[in-house]
Amino acid sequence: MKKINFKAFTLVEMLIVIVIIGILIAALLPRLQGAQGMARDTSRQTAVSQLQTAIVAYQSLNGKRPGSGDGSSTNDLLEQLVTQNIMSSLPTDPNLENEFTGINNKLISGGGYSYGIFTKNSINRGGIVLMAKTETAGKSNWVWNWEANSGQLLPASRDMSTIYPCAQVSLGSPYKPSTGANQACVAENTSQLYYIVLY
Repeated sequence: MKKINFKAFTLVEMLIVIVIIGILIAALLPRLQGAQGMARDTSRQTAVSQLQTAIVAYQSLNGKRPGSGDGSSTNDLLEQLVTQNIMSSLPTDPNLENEFTGINNKLISGGGYSYGIFTKNSINRGGIVLMAKTETAGKSNWVWNWEANSGQLLPASRDMSTIYPCAQVSLGSPYKPSTGANQACVAENTSQLYYIVLY
């Protein structure tokens, strides 16, 4: 195999090679960052599913749901899942610095997820909403409808019959949150992206 003699390259040729490498890196970087965001969002979806399963187990054992469900972080509300050995530890967001406004406009930080108890089928406190803040549209199923909810993340009525997960979510314009079942939603920016589970 013949060795490349870098001394044979002129300064201009070296600059051209550096520019080409820079262009390739610039083209690949957003794709790599997008893939990392999707991987983190997959982890968030898994964590929310684990919490849902643990809440069902807790409810079977105790006849009630853990915590007050006022929208605080799951780290505050769901410690009973750990103390009763239903979970060995609470799942945390893959990005511990991920902060977001959760249910009841509570600030969720430190890797927590949001949890609330809602009216379901006209039964007060009959349903649960779990929420994660996502980074990518493809892994999201909720777009914050700040207009319809008067600034609240979810309807102030706390009635699950008014919450419609999106059939699919994309980024773009005009903004289109879900206002009915199985709709395609459009978020204007990533701050509006969430993943929710209704139970």
